[in-house]
Formats: sequence, structure tokens, C-alpha cells
Amino acid sequence: MNILKWNFNMKIRLVAEFFFGLFFWMYLPFLAIYFAEELGKVTAGILLMCSQAVGVFANLIGGYLADTYGRKRMMVISAFIQAGGMILLTIANSPILNSPWLTFFGFAIISVTGMLYNPASSAMVADTVEDKDERNLVFAVFYTMININVVIGPIIGGILFFKARFLLFSTFSFIFLIVAFMILLLIRESLPDSVRQEKEASISKVLIKQVKNYRIIFTDKVFFLFVAAGILISQTFTQLDLLLAVYIKESIPIQTLFSFGDFSLKTNSE
Repeated sequence: MNILKWNFNMKIRLVAEFFFGLFFWMYLPFLAIYFAEELGKVTAGILLMCSQAVGVFANLIGGYLADTYGRKRMMVISAFIQAGGMILLTIANSPILNSPWLTFFGFAIISVTGMLYNPASSAMVADTVEDKDERNLVFAVFYTMININVVIGPIIGGILFFKARFLLFSTFSFIFLIVAFMILLLIRESLPDSVRQEKEASISKVLIKQVKNYRIIFTDKVFFLFVAAGILISQTFTQLDLLLAVYIKESIPIQTLFSFGDFSLKTNSE
């Protein structure tokens, strides 16, 4: 499918999520090393686990917020808050301040608001692309982009995270702000009136309603097993991404990557 013929919303979304995903994978494996060194392994593990748990909670209500307040509004709010989280990361790793706790706070903000962004973004695809086969192709392109980010993100991050962290964070703070304004100014709202939900009186009522909706999953045994397996696999890979980085940092010394005659290129564990 020709990407140039996509709906304009999808083109902007592709650009935005490329940068969001690229940066995520540029810092995620190395943050585990950073927190383990600065705060200790136990504290780092607890903090990262708590961040994921809050992210699950945010994802639970993300669909409701997208159906109530609109896809674009939730994407704009999430994008600007993520930019704010990036600015916090930059300040916490600047020449005048080195704060692992402020770094974690910025990381948690980016992670949680990213979970609010995703349901609205995915719903926009369903709103915009009516043909089922074409919609599957759109999602395939986005998943391919994610896999590309998973490959090139850690390569760039391994070079910059430990040697030029302030430059890395400040550059992406600027990029995140540009992306947030792109979403604000260029994307059009796609929420159909037939889908829009009435605003609930309180967050507690929203959560109760969402839990009742998820009861549908438990009534279908096959679908429930599929979802449960997906959650376990996803969490396993996420923990592997974090813990493997710490293991490699501690266990692998400086290695010769390439040698030719008297020339040799060495690389450290990071």
C-alpha cells in the first residue's frame, strides 16, 4: 500500500510515533543500568515495576477518555505532557543537576502518558480507515516501524546515553515539542458522533464501567487465554529488555569488535 496515499492524519501519526518510539528505545535499556547504579538494583526494579503497573491503569481508562473527549484531544494532551517529561529528564541530567529521582519522575510521566496516547491513536486508525484489509495494512506498517525503532534505537542510545545524555535529552525535548505542535495543528478530530460517550461524574465510575466491560473477556475462554498469554509474553519481553542490559553491563568486559592488521575497534559492555 502506498503510504503517500494515506489519510493525512495517518501520515502525521506515523511521523509522531516514529520519534516517540525511537527515543523510547534509545533510553529504555540504559535507564535500567542508570537506576541500578544510582539507586541500587532492588530500588530500581521496584520503581520500574511500579511505573509499568501505573501504565496498565492508564491504558485501562485510555479508551474511555478517547471515546469521551476525542482522539485528537487525548493525543495532543499526551504529546505535550510527554514533552514536559522530556524536559524534566533534560533538567535532571544537565550540567547543573544530576538527579536520578527526578529522572525517574520524568520517565514515569512519559511512560504513563504514552499509555494514554496509544488507545486514542489506535482508535483514530479505525475511524479513518474504513476498509478492513487496508486497516490491517496500516497497522502492519506501524508495527514494522516499531520493530525498526527497536533495532536502531538501542544502537544510537548505546553511543549517546552514557557519554552525551544531556545532549540526547535536550535534542529530543525540542523534537517532542515540534511533534506535539504537529499533532495540535495538523491532525483533525476523527471521533464519530455515534461512538462518543457521555462524560461520567467521577473517575471511580469510569473504572467500574471499564471493569464491567472487561468482563466480556472472561466469558470467552479462548479469547481470555489469548489475552492472558499476550500480557505474560509482553511483560516477559519488557523485563528482559531491562534486566538483560544490567547483566551485560556487569558481565561482559571490553571486547574487540573488529580488527585489521594493527587497527582494532573495541567496544565496552554499554
